[in-house]
Amino acid sequence: MLDYRGQEALLLKIANPFGTIVAAHLAGLETRSTPEARYASKLALTRKLYDKGLDRKAISNLYIFIDGVLTLPENLEIRYNSSIKELEQECNMPYVTSIERLGRQEGIQRGHREKASTIVQNLRAMGMDSAFIEKATGLSEEEIATILKQTY
Repeated sequence: MLDYRGQEALLLKIANPFGTIVAAHLAGLETRSTPEARYASKLALTRKLYDKGLDRKAISNLYIFIDGVLTLPENLEIRYNSSIKELEQECNMPYVTSIERLGRQEGIQRGHREKASTIVQNLRAMGMDSAFIEKATGLSEEEIATILKQTY
């Protein structure tokens, strides 16, 4: 990826998401010790996503990468979020904040735990022992015991 240094403008013109990903990675390397420059790069990259006319899902997917590569200190993250909210109003496209993404991830994890709990309970109700349940679910003996304690 380092071979693309100095070609960021060209990378951002490419319709393929690869260009944006490489440009974000390079910006992350170049702005590692300068938070204000990192903020400016993150905002510019995000603005390019909107300027390209991408749909919400494409923007969201690329944003997740950009957000991970170009982390900001809290004060700049607040400023960035405010700038993006203004941008989304201009483009009439909702922005998924870091908090919303975290909430979604927690919801997905909770759903996985609830599904595992249901499976463990069903297998136990069918008369399966803990060793079988471990093999069938991939859960540890402690995890199974915890689920069963909560259930019975």
